[in-house]
Amino acid sequence: MIKHLFGLKSFERALFGEHPIPMWVCDPVTLRFLDVNDAAADLYGYSREELLLRTVDRMGPLENICSPRLEYGVTTATHLRKDGSAIRVQLHTAPVAYQGVPAVLATAYDVTRFLEAEERLARSEQALALAQDTAHLGVFSHDRRTGERRWSEQVYRILGLQPGVAVAVEGFWPFTEREDAQRVRTEVLRARSERRPYRIDHRIVRPDGSTCDVHERGQWHYDASGEWDFHFGTIQDITDRAQAEAEIRYLAFHDPLTKLLNRTGVINRLESVLASSPRQELVAVLCLDINRFKIINDTLGHATGDAVLSAVAQRLQSRLQEGELLARLGGDEFAVVLPGMHHPSQIARRTHHVLQAFQTPYTIASYPYAVSASAGVSVFPSDASDSDELLRNADVAMYAAKSKSPGGFQYYNAGLREAAERRFNLERGLRHALQCGEFAMRYQPLVDAESGAVVAAEALIRWERADRTMTFPDDFIPFAERTNLIHEIGDWVFNNVFAQVQRWWNAGAAVRTWLNVSAAQLDPKLPAKLQALLNEYRLDVDCIGLELTETAFIERGDDVLQILRDIKAMGIRLALDDFGVKYSSLDYLQRLPIDVLKIDRIFVSGVHENPVNRAIVQAILTVARELNFEVSAEGIETQQEMEALTSLGCDTLQGYFFSGALSAEELTPLLSCTRS
Repeated sequence: MIKHLFGLKSFERALFGEHPIPMWVCDPVTLRFLDVNDAAADLYGYSREELLLRTVDRMGPLENICSPRLEYGVTTATHLRKDGSAIRVQLHTAPVAYQGVPAVLATAYDVTRFLEAEERLARSEQALALAQDTAHLGVFSHDRRTGERRWSEQVYRILGLQPGVAVAVEGFWPFTEREDAQRVRTEVLRARSERRPYRIDHRIVRPDGSTCDVHERGQWHYDASGEWDFHFGTIQDITDRAQAEAEIRYLAFHDPLTKLLNRTGVINRLESVLASSPRQELVAVLCLDINRFKIINDTLGHATGDAVLSAVAQRLQSRLQEGELLARLGGDEFAVVLPGMHHPSQIARRTHHVLQAFQTPYTIASYPYAVSASAGVSVFPSDASDSDELLRNADVAMYAAKSKSPGGFQYYNAGLREAAERRFNLERGLRHALQCGEFAMRYQPLVDAESGAVVAAEALIRWERADRTMTFPDDFIPFAERTNLIHEIGDWVFNNVFAQVQRWWNAGAAVRTWLNVSAAQLDPKLPAKLQALLNEYRLDVDCIGLELTETAFIERGDDVLQILRDIKAMGIRLALDDFGVKYSSLDYLQRLPIDVLKIDRIFVSGVHENPVNRAIVQAILTVARELNFEVSAEGIETQQEMEALTSLGCDTLQGYFFSGALSAEELTPLLSCTRS
């Protein structure tokens, strides 16, 4: 039945005329345009009056429109604009009554860029398939009917055998490392009995005793009776990839600078300690923070700061007894686990002993540095019942110790008024900053590693107080994340950055701007919020990207995955920031819909002369290539670091070597003036 969508109502006419989607109405017999809206005129490059003098068939082949039948339809066609350029449009048509006369209503979506992207993707996939076909993979087969077994030369090379040696075994079980042999045999035989292909990673032991990691894939062909008669597959040496994955697995539980346990590692170990602790014993957790460490970094540089952290770690380790644990929680914060305690006085003695590590100055590059630390102490089971709570309470006590008696220690108690007052003052200051406009945005450019051109920028918030003091996000964002303030601050950042990106876009400066998003902001409403902002500021999704930390995924788990998938489906790119510093879980890398890995500054520093950092960066790059991620390196401060990271294959680079964080006005001249 024809829908009466167009009559004499001015409201309906306004909806049609001002709708942002190109729309027009035509006579199904004469194909003459009866009405068009402004968006359709803009799409085809004509004035509205010019289009009303034309017929639909002069715009391009529209088979379903050309039919006099009134029906619903969807078609994709090539149309010509007034200037002769071709566009691809997707037309949705429906019968309507226009001023009492049967007509056809069409909405036209410009899908030119989308279809071009699909074609490029198809060509890319074809090229990838060709590359895979020509890759050096070992190929094997076994014809059960004839008994013939064939291996390609690559199989012999992987197994460490001379090509041409008679093959008298089925599969690679005789060459598989003993620990893997039963698992491999079971999986292969199960796949055969279930009539399905198999994929399995295992380790090969060569005749000379050397080993390599391989990825084996295989399947069977079955005869008419259902018995298998042909077995074939490939085997690939993945030793380099396996080593890279092992490096990242190590990073999941260890701090790369000090080689100590990281937060995840110590929590895992602490849980085991608590579970096995006898009822009559106490377990104490110490959180230590180096006092005024920021001054060392700001005045002497991060290299000296890292050297101090490494020296502190070594000295603390030397003061521990058997069974005690030491971890670096991040930044200048360490944790010590003291199991098997029997009395509070024993805990006090051990804490004093640990803090004595700071009595003697540290010598770095022949210069002495006096370093002190404050500690907070939390005791199981009186202060907390699990590892997370123990660490949190020790951290609260540590901040109380820093404000009360730097260099000493504070036991946790439920009434730490200093901490409560600090939280209150910080929250009041942040609310004042929102109301009085004390926040400001800065932008640090990202450059293409090959060309050196500025291709993106990272948006960074700053708190510029009335007394002209500058507060950086590390000093207030963690607190805001624990309150609802992060949503108010986040909304302020979104609106300011989107508005600035629109100004750049209108000026012809088109680069992607990356926004940092915290775990607390990843709620189901975020995709809709982003879409509303894109619509409000009329921005393409290519203009915006989101940076997220590993903490966001670890803390939230699977519930955050769908939110990220929805954002990715919008076309917004996602980057994993500070990769390798905390958890670096390969499982999350495989599951998360991210596009870019950002290598943290700690691995970038001295990468040109530090073989460990270079190996870690290479490992991250290897895994990134396997997973089709782009890689960006941040914190570059020297030309040597820049050259090393470029040679290793990083895609984009960021750091003070290129530029610090700039105001929008300072960054604008550096941006490309060509829209991409």
